[in-house]
Amino acid sequence: MLRPDDHPELDKRHLSAADLEAQVARLNRGTVPLNILRPCHVEDGIVQLPSALFDAYRQAWSDVVNAGRVSKFIPASGAATRMFQSLLQYLHDPTHPWAYVKDLETSLEQFPFSLPLAQILQQQGFHLETLRNCQNFVPLLEALLGPSGLNYGSFPKALLPFHRYPGEIRTALEEHVHDGIRLIRDRQGCMRCHVTVSPEHYDPVHRHLAMIQEQWAASGFTVEFSISTQSSTTDTVALDSKGRLVRMETGALLFRPGGHGALLHNIQYSQGDIVLISNIDNVVPDYLKEPVLEWRRLLGGYFSILQSRLGSLLRSLFQASSAELVLRECETFLQQELGEPLPAFYDKWTSAGQTAFFQGYLNRPLRVCGMVQNTGDPGGGPFWVEDQSGATSKQIVEQAQIDSHSPAQQRLFSESTHFNPVDMVCGIRDFQGMSFDLSQFTDPETAFVAHKSYQGQPITVLEWPGLWNGGMAHWITVFVEIPRSMFNPVKTYRDWLHPHHQPPQPS
Repeated sequence: MLRPDDHPELDKRHLSAADLEAQVARLNRGTVPLNILRPCHVEDGIVQLPSALFDAYRQAWSDVVNAGRVSKFIPASGAATRMFQSLLQYLHDPTHPWAYVKDLETSLEQFPFSLPLAQILQQQGFHLETLRNCQNFVPLLEALLGPSGLNYGSFPKALLPFHRYPGEIRTALEEHVHDGIRLIRDRQGCMRCHVTVSPEHYDPVHRHLAMIQEQWAASGFTVEFSISTQSSTTDTVALDSKGRLVRMETGALLFRPGGHGALLHNIQYSQGDIVLISNIDNVVPDYLKEPVLEWRRLLGGYFSILQSRLGSLLRSLFQASSAELVLRECETFLQQELGEPLPAFYDKWTSAGQTAFFQGYLNRPLRVCGMVQNTGDPGGGPFWVEDQSGATSKQIVEQAQIDSHSPAQQRLFSESTHFNPVDMVCGIRDFQGMSFDLSQFTDPETAFVAHKSYQGQPITVLEWPGLWNGGMAHWITVFVEIPRSMFNPVKTYRDWLHPHHQPPQPS
């Protein structure tokens, strides 16, 4: 299927012909559904943190933060197109129902973009109130979304105005930095973050972060940031309806981004130690921050204590003395702290076999994932899953990963009581301080095979295992229940009207 002139492109992407063949084989094979055993529930896969230990968690978190071990990882590659989808539809076809833009008539002043929108309209010779009173929304939407105006329809979410304050409007990225200054600033006053962006947004995001950095430096704080784009080595090919490699008009192979699972490469590149991951759009204004940050401190402290215990056990496991005592401690830790069962026939193994098992099983990346109660949110949740070898593990599962033709599996998915808001604490170094090779802890069989179109023709595309799904399938995973108030996303522009994204009401 390859041509001689394809090889320079493969070389540029650091891909071999064998890599390409493996992608094609996976596309032809399709997705292997996961086998859900049951949803995780409190006391069966989900931990409730005891309030009696909150002080210990706070102290443990303070210790690792002060030592400069913690950074934020912010996936900010997404554009805002989906947020404004209904408005874009109306702009392209004003015969769409008026309800699509009703919020702009009744609640415009409550949106964080209302002031810059009024300013750009004035520059273009329009008066906002006149347009609104006449229900002439096309110039308004062009000014908001179009390239001759604010161009928010093509903006990255990271750079959108998110919240209004007296005298300023903060972007989503600024809110993340404000969170980080309060949450992970070390004893030298330094806050570290790594941001992933699309290549076309690299320069504006870099300039914005440099401006944020300068502002905080004037207050005596250091914002240490790094930026990366999704590596071209993680791009994937596509197949047409006849199973042939899809090519562009130039004849070159069509490569597509490999989905957010490809960001595992970016986490590895960041060279972090303890890494907090949360979505770019899940931020709240200052007056609501403290309860959210307090729970992140508790999650982080709980993580730190688990990680410290893991390191202690592993150091003992690799020493010759006290082997039997250490094995008993490992068994207790596995079952009581991690909530995992011992392997089948474990009691039949020799001490050497049991030691070897724990040396491998415990020496893996650790993640503590906050889970909120599910109130009908789309997306993944926590489940007990059985793999093809019969081993069970806790996984974050999306509905697309289970068998759509199995009523039993669909029923189990619908019985989940909790939802993944993407609030994670991750440890990506081993007990000796060396970075894990994160690619060794994925489940390649959980890659997504999706059906798209290219130039009007159907194509089959490959996306790598989702970042917190199959991308972290073989990490040590602990689920912790956190309050619903931790989840405040802005998925569509209407979400800005939620009280959690509005300024405080006068008392």
